[in-house]
Amino acid sequence: MRNHRNHPAGAYVIRLAGPEDLDGFMALAQLAGPGFTSLPADRRKLASILEASAAASAGAPGAVMLAMEDLASKKIAGCAAVKRGGEKRPGFANFRTGGDASGAVRTLTVTDEYADLTEIGGLFVRPDHRSKGVGKALAQSRYLYLATAPETFGARVFAELRGVIDDDGVSPFFDAASKPFLGMNFIEADRLCAAGENARLAALLPKTPISTEAFPPEAKAAIGACHKTGAAARAMLEKEGFRFEGVVDLLDGGALVAADITQLRSLRNSRLARVRPAPGAGMTETFLFATTQPDSFRCIAGLGAVQDAEARCAEETLMALKVGDGAVVRVLPLGPAASVRRAAPLTLANTN
Repeated sequence: MRNHRNHPAGAYVIRLAGPEDLDGFMALAQLAGPGFTSLPADRRKLASILEASAAASAGAPGAVMLAMEDLASKKIAGCAAVKRGGEKRPGFANFRTGGDASGAVRTLTVTDEYADLTEIGGLFVRPDHRSKGVGKALAQSRYLYLATAPETFGARVFAELRGVIDDDGVSPFFDAASKPFLGMNFIEADRLCAAGENARLAALLPKTPISTEAFPPEAKAAIGACHKTGAAARAMLEKEGFRFEGVVDLLDGGALVAADITQLRSLRNSRLARVRPAPGAGMTETFLFATTQPDSFRCIAGLGAVQDAEARCAEETLMALKVGDGAVVRVLPLGPAASVRRAAPLTLANTN
């Protein structure tokens, strides 16, 4: 019977997170450490985030949280988020950098750019589950989620890269750029940001440009840089089509990168197809398979074969997606040489 089949070790499903995932998300937050505002290590705040996620997946403003579940152990191994844009977020503020002809950053000016854009972020994988392809699949699942209701996410999307912070929660950028005006350390400011107090912080900063002339070298080097663990994430975003446009985070100076949704590589390379169960023979390429409804989204990586309007995959893939033979799913090739042999795409609209 299909429901009695076991999933192999190392198989994950990416699905909508809910209040029942609080313990798993709390464990992720404790591992992520300071500066990861999508994962505050506070049970009450995390519970609120997970409760709001359900409303956001149904179309309300806010962040849709995705959980990566280890199908063998049923434990939460990672997470990601899509924060729906459209209206300007109150208190959303960052710094616009101003440079000279040499490219050196000379000034920082508070700006609300990107305040009405959809944000993809919240990407974190437990260290003991970081293996080849896991983080990439989780990252790309966010773009397939955008495809479930593209008209609701707007024309552009951005991502915020975690900035340079040491193991003690010290940010050289913050100490030089923001601390003199805020009168608090980075961890205190980060907690306020996680609590939605961005407007309070921005109000304390000057409306005129801040000169970087007197910044120490390590603070200057941190402008637009990313955390030591974020190089791979930045590379994936740039490969997807995101570009740094001179906007950096108010607290840690990490780069914000932006892209047109229609130009995202994962969406351009994906398509809709009717899924069919098949034996393993002939299935040599790895794909992401994703359902097409925003309020019941599920996504899994697996071997398959795609041609014309059909996608063939293992029975376990259908089971993880909770769909039946003939359902319409979105498929995206993951291998460097993989390609979907295209007929005319079915449509971008959901047809289940």
